[in-house]
Amino acid sequence: MFVHAGVRPDVPIDAQDPRDLLWIRDEFLGSTRHHGKFIVHGHTPVPHPDFHDNRINIDTGAWRSGTLTCIAIEGTQILVL
Repeated sequence: MFVHAGVRPDVPIDAQDPRDLLWIRDEFLGSTRHHGKFIVHGHTPVPHPDFHDNRINIDTGAWRSGTLTCIAIEGTQILVL
């Protein structure tokens, strides 16, 4: 699932608040829970793609760093391009 910021842990995907999809941060980033779907997100700049069991953060702060991250997803494999 592709979202801007993340999802609220313990809330089913179909019941997520659109504001959380755009703005959530700490509760989501600190969660190791599987959210029903693997989450691809940004909103929190990191120096390189940040892989976790339940999510990947691909926001490498292109506006500031000049590094734009692109990934390809094929089945369960994620390739950083």
